[in-house]
Parts: sequence; C-alpha cells; structure tokens
Amino acid sequence: MNSQIQGIRWVAEFCDSVVDRLSERVKRSYRMIEDFEQTRAGRVVCLVKDTLFMKGKQSIIMAEKRIKMDAEKIHLG
Repeated sequence: MNSQIQGIRWVAEFCDSVVDRLSERVKRSYRMIEDFEQTRAGRVVCLVKDTLFMKGKQSIIMAEKRIKMDAEKIHLG
C-alpha cells in the first residue's frame, strides 16, 4: 500500500498534460505557487466583473506597438 502511494506521488510530481482544449467552470479557485508560473499563449483575455488586483515587488508591461488604458481616472505614482 505504501509503495502505491509513493508511486502516485511520483506520477503527480512529474505529470504533464497535452490537450486540445481544456474548460473549467468553478465557483472559487485558489493556487499557491511557491516558485514560478509561466503562461505562453497566442492571446490572453482576462475579463473581470469587479476588481482586478495585481501586486508584486516589480511589475513590467512591455508592448511592441501600443499600450492602451481607458478609465475615468488613472493614478500613476
């Protein structure tokens, strides 16, 4: 039994998935990533109903052509 649990842990630690499409619908989702998270995508759309909060010691936004901000008030600094 203990060796089965160790085998499951080993597979879980080194599990990679390749899928054509993945859909998730959840009420709440929490992820705690200790070291590094990376997303590589052709396009990313993030639609937030109320508040989007992003915090970091350093933040970088880079664009080759254009960055657009549209708001009633914009506070920098």
